[in-house]
Amino acid sequence: MPFWLLALFILQFFRDPPREIPDDPRAVLSPADGRIVEVSRAHDPYANREALKVSVFMNVFNVHSNRSPVDCVVKERWYFPGAFVNAPLDKASLENERKRAAARTPDGGRHLRAGCRAHRPGASL
Repeated sequence: MPFWLLALFILQFFRDPPREIPDDPRAVLSPADGRIVEVSRAHDPYANREALKVSVFMNVFNVHSNRSPVDCVVKERWYFPGAFVNAPLDKASLENERKRAAARTPDGGRHLRAGCRAHRPGASL
């Protein structure tokens, strides 16, 4: 593979373009480019409560940067070393390397966010 082709792929894969964000502080945006493949109720093992699970699949052509889906202030962050199980498998969200953040919205709401199932090197939460 020619070097220029590899360099072009890397630049395209790790790009981080600016996003237009609505003025509504209650807006909830997708945290990542891609296709929403699941929206369901799930048990959050960290907060020990029911939660809304939104799974987004990113292919190699999507922007691979993740953002907070709500306006918030991060209060705590955790890093969990782990495996690299195939991302579509349910067990990947508990066994893969991941990051997690607890945040508070301006209206006092609590927001917990898990990192990517298929964690990419250098990604931050």
